Amino acid sequence: MVYIEFYDETSVENVVSCLAAPPEKVYLLGGDAEKLTRACNLYTRFFAEKGLHVPFLPVPVETDRLTSITDAVTSILETETDCAIDLTGGADLCLVATGIAAERHRDKRLQMHRFNLRESRVTDCDGDGNVISDVPAPCLGVEEYIRVCGGVVLDEEEAEGGTYHWDMDDADFRRDILRMWDICRGADEKQRGYRLKPREAFLNWNNQLNVLAAVEGIGKKKGLTRDVKKENLEFRLNYEGGGGKPLYDRTVLEPLRAAGLCTVDMNAPDGHVTVAYKNDQVRRCLTKAGTVLEMTVYLLALQEGQGYTDALNGVFIDWDGRVNLNGKNADTRNEIDVMMMHCLQPVFVSCKNGRFDRDELFMLYSVAERFGGSFAKRALVATGMDRLENAKYLRERAAELDITLIEPVEMSLPAFAAKIRDLWK
Repeated sequence: MVYIEFYDETSVENVVSCLAAPPEKVYLLGGDAEKLTRACNLYTRFFAEKGLHVPFLPVPVETDRLTSITDAVTSILETETDCAIDLTGGADLCLVATGIAAERHRDKRLQMHRFNLRESRVTDCDGDGNVISDVPAPCLGVEEYIRVCGGVVLDEEEAEGGTYHWDMDDADFRRDILRMWDICRGADEKQRGYRLKPREAFLNWNNQLNVLAAVEGIGKKKGLTRDVKKENLEFRLNYEGGGGKPLYDRTVLEPLRAAGLCTVDMNAPDGHVTVAYKNDQVRRCLTKAGTVLEMTVYLLALQEGQGYTDALNGVFIDWDGRVNLNGKNADTRNEIDVMMMHCLQPVFVSCKNGRFDRDELFMLYSVAERFGGSFAKRALVATGMDRLENAKYLRERAAELDITLIEPVEMSLPAFAAKIRDLWK
């Protein structure tokens, strides 16, 4: 079977039929010849990487002229004997043109259908009760989705700060994430023996993890142990603007030690400070203040029953999919803290465990707009909104940009999980 598709800026709408039931070839109609050719090359290569030979053929038309679209569709129908027309994307005029062309060739019993990507179902549009496929709704993983949109997810071997692929099959590590989250938000009073307000707990966490990050940056590394002279550590913190705060905050480090996650000795021989971590994944969580919040969101998204078919943390995206090693041609790149997929529905999440400004909102909006348009969902998970002087403004801007705001400062874990579960809807 041959498919006729109408070009849409949201890439997934151009390929959803092919994902559900791969055709012999695809005619892609649109108004910009250069953009069409680029898209066809991208989609053909994408399916080839999946082991499928599905050539996409560009068909430039004048999208504001009904006769141009009608003539193009009619010409294809006169050439091909077995066609299905996908009405998922494209402009309204394309739908009118399709109706005219289909009437001209009603003897061919054309298949016409439309996918509802939010509800993951296909609708028959030609009245015969048949659809192109009875298979479950097609799904794409995070990296596949970004690739079909023309970008690429870079890992840490390909780019500094690139995506690290966590071992989430490790049940012990999943428990460690929740232990760290409880310490971060001050929800482990039984271990502490004293009570902290959540906002105070988050602040203490950030300050202490900035110390651990400084040790990681300048300390001598030996396996899972880090060693640094205390005076060098203090100099580094003063240089970074973090001086004057305690190097050892017992409200953070004592619960971490009790949980077997991290031990810190501020009085090691010769004026040194030593830090030892349970394992490398825990070390990664404890050397950047916001990572535990990101990992908690990531873990909750992966839980059975949440509705997500894939999720990834620290998604480092190169926008055009062409990695430029020449510094003169800087790539456009962004990191999304957590990205989830519900079949073909993307959700972009930014996690802020401290201060942030409106630029974070615009960055989240622009990445989601580039890789999903109005179809993409976006959310901001913030722990410190009430500490910000411009909190009211940020909440208003988030609403204007259609960004769902989740503030889990005093939220229970089940309530937090329910908020994450509903983001794709």
